[in-house]
Amino acid sequence: MKVLAVDDEPTDLALYKALLSNYDIQVEPFLNVIEALDFLKSNKVDAVISDMNMPFYSGIDFFLELKNKQILPPIFIYVTGHWEARYKHLLYKGVDQVFHKPFSHLDVATFLQETRSQKRYGS
Repeated sequence: MKVLAVDDEPTDLALYKALLSNYDIQVEPFLNVIEALDFLKSNKVDAVISDMNMPFYSGIDFFLELKNKQILPPIFIYVTGHWEARYKHLLYKGVDQVFHKPFSHLDVATFLQETRSQKRYGS
C-alpha cells in the first residue's frame, strides 16, 4: 500500500515512514502541499495523510484542492489544538477520518488498511 503524507515537521514524517513500514505501508513524505500536489500529477496513491496546521496551505486547503482536481483517495487529517473545533466540518466536507494528535500508529495503520478496498482516484 502506498500512502502520501504531508507535514511541515520532518521528524513527524520520518516517524510515520518508520512506524507504518511495520504494517507494509509505503509512505511518500512531503514537507509541503505544493510538492505533494506535483507528485500526484503523475503518481497514484492508496490514501493521503495530512497535518491540518501547516504554513501556506492547511490540511483542509489541501483536501479541497485534491477534491477540485478529482484526486479522491481516502483522506486522513490529523488535528491539534484549535483545529479540533473543525472536526465535524472536515467530515462533512468529505475527509474520511480525522485523528487528534497524539494518535496511535496502530490506529492509523488500521484506518489505512481498511481503506484498501475503497475507490482510488483515476480508477
